[in-house]
Amino acid sequence: MVCVGGRYQLLGELGHGGMSTVFLAVDTVLHKQWAVKETVLQGNEEYQKGLVQSLRAEVDVLKECDHPAIPRIVDFFEENGRAYAVRDYVKGCSLKTLVREHGLQDATVIRDWGMQLCAILSYLHAHYPPIIYGDLKPSHVMIADDGSVRLIDFGAATQWYTHTGVLDLRSIEQNDVQFATPRFTAPEVLNNNVVTPASDVYSVGMTLLYALLPSETSHVGLHVASPYRNHCAMLDQLVSVLATATATQSTQRYQDCEAMFAALEACDDNEEHRSRNNDVDTKRIKRKHHEERIQHYRHMKCDASKQRKDCSHPRQRNKRRLLQNKHGITLGVLAAVIVLTAILFNCLGVLSSNAAMKQTQQASTSISQRKRMNVIRRNKADYDSYVRLAERESKTDVAGRYVAHAMQIQNNMVKKHYVRKMSLRPLRVLLRVQLADQQWSTVEEQKLMSLISVYEQQLHETTQAWAQFAGDIAKAYWYYFAGFSGKVMPTERLARMRVAQVWFREAQKYEKEKHKKDDLSSSVASASERILHDTSHKSVLNIYIALADCYMRIVDVVQDAPNATTYQQYVRQLQQLVQIAQRNQKDVLCVDTGELVLQSLHSWLHMFYESGVNKQELQQLCDDAYDLLKQARVVNDESEKRQRIALNNVPQVREEIAAVFAENNNTR
Repeated sequence: MVCVGGRYQLLGELGHGGMSTVFLAVDTVLHKQWAVKETVLQGNEEYQKGLVQSLRAEVDVLKECDHPAIPRIVDFFEENGRAYAVRDYVKGCSLKTLVREHGLQDATVIRDWGMQLCAILSYLHAHYPPIIYGDLKPSHVMIADDGSVRLIDFGAATQWYTHTGVLDLRSIEQNDVQFATPRFTAPEVLNNNVVTPASDVYSVGMTLLYALLPSETSHVGLHVASPYRNHCAMLDQLVSVLATATATQSTQRYQDCEAMFAALEACDDNEEHRSRNNDVDTKRIKRKHHEERIQHYRHMKCDASKQRKDCSHPRQRNKRRLLQNKHGITLGVLAAVIVLTAILFNCLGVLSSNAAMKQTQQASTSISQRKRMNVIRRNKADYDSYVRLAERESKTDVAGRYVAHAMQIQNNMVKKHYVRKMSLRPLRVLLRVQLADQQWSTVEEQKLMSLISVYEQQLHETTQAWAQFAGDIAKAYWYYFAGFSGKVMPTERLARMRVAQVWFREAQKYEKEKHKKDDLSSSVASASERILHDTSHKSVLNIYIALADCYMRIVDVVQDAPNATTYQQYVRQLQQLVQIAQRNQKDVLCVDTGELVLQSLHSWLHMFYESGVNKQELQQLCDDAYDLLKQARVVNDESEKRQRIALNNVPQVREEIAAVFAENNNTR
């Protein structure tokens, strides 16, 4: 038994093609099965170097993908003139093998596979930069044992950009169009080597046609191909969709896989309902015909009895009268039995028909529920993939694209009643990525606000989550916003506070609405815990709002001059803000709070003294600000500069406090 890479034992061949062979292997370290693709490095040295480079490029690209339908690449190495790529093992068979062994597939199954393929390719196209698969065909589509679709064998990928700015994933030998598969490759790729998302749409359409219609069916004869299969509405609609997807001119196709997904989703099989209705009508006609035959037989019997008349002798007449009476009674009983039998037959027919219809309806409902759950699972997987990509992304513009796709997916799920409310998780992830450098630029702020404005109405329905997120946005303006001058400057604190206060009030508003909607029947323990949490969050909002009010009254010359009470309140609120910073221990929060405290003590020390604030309180504020500044670990140059300047000002502020109280001979 061959062992490669020092740990992968090759158990048997799964498939082969070109220079590559795929083996089933077991990991002797993890005791897990993998699929190992072996590529022979043949040709001259330059060709081998390019081939290895393209194989590594494929690995690098696929490492960026995080989708359940795309097997992961977990290892790559070279050994004995061969390159090995180790990926997830998918239990199942390729679409090519499935059709070859089991024949053409049902329209409903093809529709489901097509929707899954479109969802996978839409994910790749939404990547930044976009990934165009470029070589989709039945041998590259795996049908897992659970019926799900997996996309394998991306080929020896080379990263190069077309004139449209998209990334082409065709292998090094496929860059020459003579190696492309003509049946499944778009005409513009074969003729002009132009690759777009519409090229993948063409390949999806041709791949689905391979499994749906006989191979001898021409491209022109798609619309008349239905006689090859049992006629149904689903097949007619599906063939129409595939005819559009495989149009020769790329402009006449669906321009992306999302549009094709929607077209496939709109296909519906109404033939089944018509067939069931025809069966019911047939049963009703049979019952009616049976009733007519019974009535006709009864009338014939009655007419025959009336025609038997013989008046030749009184005794005979009496005897016949008695016999007629007996016959009449017998006929009456017989007619009654026949009528009762007919009624019973009708009742049984109706009951059996109702039972059959009920069973059919239940089966139809069960099938539709399974389809619905499959669609929900696929949407959820795509949504989670985009969010995870955004979480790992360091570039805010790229993360913004991923988040936009995630928001669009869950908005569609809400519209189709797959979920009740939208989640704020993607927007939280985007804000966290934007604030990773401890600065929030105008471009970043506009991107987040544009997404919020699109889905604002739906987001407001998540009362509690929206209240918390509004608070996070307010803090982003308060501590991180650099939109006015490109830097987080102390001189722009008033402008930042004004915008932040609006969002703090938004959070406070929805915090109150959340309290109104709280369940009054909850247990005492859970209710008490919730009250403690809500009170803490509410008090934090109140502190920020009140501090912003006092700061604006003191700084803004347009407003009335502040009085002694205003300065006393401001000192109390500074003390509360310091406590918040000490609890959270976030670096930028510590720097900004320490800077604000020292700035306030330096600017308004005499006002604090005249308002009755004692020396010990002011000295403690100065010491707390120093501690916050010392413990902060900032990551960008601007924050480090602010921290250094503030720390250098601490001795001066301490001297000013001592001088003011010494000057007035007061240690109050």
